[in-house]
Order: sequence, then structure tokens, then C-alpha cells
Amino acid sequence: MGKKTFVALVLLFAAGAFYQSTGATVYWMESDFAGPRLLRADGAGLARKTLPLPAGSLPQAIAADSAGNGVFWTELSFLNAHVRSANGDLGDTAITVSLQSCLRGIALDQSAHKLYWTGTNLASGPAIFRANTDGSSAEALISFGSASAHSPNGIAIDQKAQMVYFADFDAGAIARAPALAGALPQNIVTGLGGPVGVALDLDSGKLYWTDANNNAIGRAALDGSGATAILNNLARPQYLAIDNVGRRLYWTEAGALAVRSAKLDGSDTATLYSAAAMPCGIAVVNMLATPVARLASATGAPSSFGMDLNGPDQAGGRIQIAFRLPHANAVFMSLTDLRARKVITIGERVFAAGRYRQAIETAGLAPGVYLFKFTAGEFTSTKKCVVVR
Repeated sequence: MGKKTFVALVLLFAAGAFYQSTGATVYWMESDFAGPRLLRADGAGLARKTLPLPAGSLPQAIAADSAGNGVFWTELSFLNAHVRSANGDLGDTAITVSLQSCLRGIALDQSAHKLYWTGTNLASGPAIFRANTDGSSAEALISFGSASAHSPNGIAIDQKAQMVYFADFDAGAIARAPALAGALPQNIVTGLGGPVGVALDLDSGKLYWTDANNNAIGRAALDGSGATAILNNLARPQYLAIDNVGRRLYWTEAGALAVRSAKLDGSDTATLYSAAAMPCGIAVVNMLATPVARLASATGAPSSFGMDLNGPDQAGGRIQIAFRLPHANAVFMSLTDLRARKVITIGERVFAAGRYRQAIETAGLAPGVYLFKFTAGEFTSTKKCVVVR
């Protein structure tokens, strides 16, 4: 897949006074039979791009790599369902794994270069599959058997612990199992109406899921303890994803034809997009390395505007940005290539007077020369940086 990328980034005021976001890059599927599509937008639902998909393919879940270089998705069609892929800019589409049937959830283990997905074919029996990200070495990791009452849907992978989590719709449970062939799943949350999506917040040790039949989103510890509903009265929520930098949850609602978002405690809900057809899978990418941090100062507010740029450093692959504001002002930052194409955009946000710093990952950028532009009111500063591999 290509190296082109587009990322819209979250801004988080480090002192905790406010949270404002243009959001991470969000991908989601619309599973219309005649005209399915894959869409990409920033976390506010803006700057959308659309990729038409094959009619009748019934796209389901989607997974994206953290650098924004590529996405993978599954298809529900009974015959000739595939695991497909595209680069982060929705180009260079390809079939990664072919001739499958009734595919559901999908997860990406970047550290091991593995894909995991679920299938619910009634003839062969439901199963959890695994393959390399190039589609090779495909195998059934866990087979439930043709007479099984299980129906694995959404799936997530704890890459460090090598533990697979999945939503079992028919069993009304969230289960987990070691990422080993023939492993025995263990139900860790039970009594659900019909779970579809599952996502992990490993930073806080939490597990999230959607319950389509109970119109709710739930949360628990990774071992399933402390299970509780954090959002109720939804409209058949489907798949969900977590922006670990922006600390927000994103999900699709089939009954409302909507893509929605909230903080990880279920507060501050927002509708990002009203879909033209039933939205299904969703994935989030955020290349922001750290939140915007306001630095403590014993000398008061700066006397002038300024911006300094360092990097990207060779070890961490990050661009380090420092800026100062003598008074409150709206700030806009962007990174463009030499053809004036924006590859990273941090949308306009108001900051109080002070000194700030920010780090941006460059892992998803192609080698080359880039221009970083900083604007605050009438002050503008543009600096050059070089990304090498």
C-alpha cells in the first residue's frame, strides 16, 4: 500500500481547563447492498472522502494501522467475501484474503504483522481467523463447529499480552482467548442482549463493547470485572473504536444511521455524521504523539509570538514544536509537502496566553521535505523539516 496519509489531530489543553477537538482520522463503512462505501473524515465529521465499494459485498468491520498508512475491512457476503485493503488515503485497493464467507469483525496486530477476523458461516461453523497482513498463512485460529451457538462479531487484540477479545452476539457475551491456535475462549462478560463491537483502552485497562439489542455501550476491566453501561438509549449501536490520544470513543448506530462520539466515560456525546445507509465498521487513527502541553512559567506571559521546530529526531521519529502566545489567540498549524498538499492539519483552536509544546509522529509520512506552518492571529511562521528513513 502507498505511503500517502492524511491525519487530522486532537488538541487537548494539558491543564484540564477545556477539551476541544477536530478529532483523529475516522474511517467507517456504509453497508448499502447496491452502493456500499468506505468513508474517511476528521473527528468532527468534516473533510470527508469516499471510496465506492463493490455492490453486494456488504462491508462490515474495518481496522486501521496507527500510522495512517492502511486500512483493512471485511465483507459479509455469503459467496466470495474478501478481506480487502487500501492505503490510508483510500487508494491502492486490493484483496488481501480471498474467497471467504460471512465475515464480521477485524483487528490488526501491527507489532506481529497479523490480521485477525471473525466469520459466521453456518455451514462450516463460526470461527476466528488469522493471517499475515499480506494475506499469507491464513488459518482458522479458533473453530466453534457447525452446530455451535456462538456468533463471534467484533474482535480486538491486546498486542502486548497476545490476547484476543471478541463479542459473541448469540451467546450474549464478551469473551477472550490467547492468540494461539486451538485456544479455548473464556466468557468474561455475560448477560448481554447482542454485543457487536469491542474495543480496548489499554492505557486505562478497560474494555468497551456495543450491545445492539439493548441499545447500549458498556465498559469493564480487561478481566470483565466491574461491567457497567456507560451509554443507554442508543439506536442499535454496531462497531466502535477508541482514540487513545484524544480519549474519545467513536461508534456507529444502525437505527439512527449515524456516526457518533463521546468521552470515554460516556459524557459529551456528539453526532459526527448522518449516514446515507446503514453504518457498520469504524476505525480511528491519531498520529498525535502527545497532547498539547501548556508549560509552567515563573515570568508570566511571553512578550511576543513565536514558534520553534526541532526534528524529526532519528530515534523517535517525532517533530517537536514549541510555541508562545502573549495573549489569548486562535492557533492553526499544518504540515504540507512541497506540492502544498496538507498531510497533517491541526485545526484552529483558541489558546490562552502562555508557552506550549507539541510532538507529532512522522512514522506515517513518506521521506521528503515538508513545511510546517504556524498561524496565530496576524503572526505566521513557516519552517522546513526533513523526514528521512
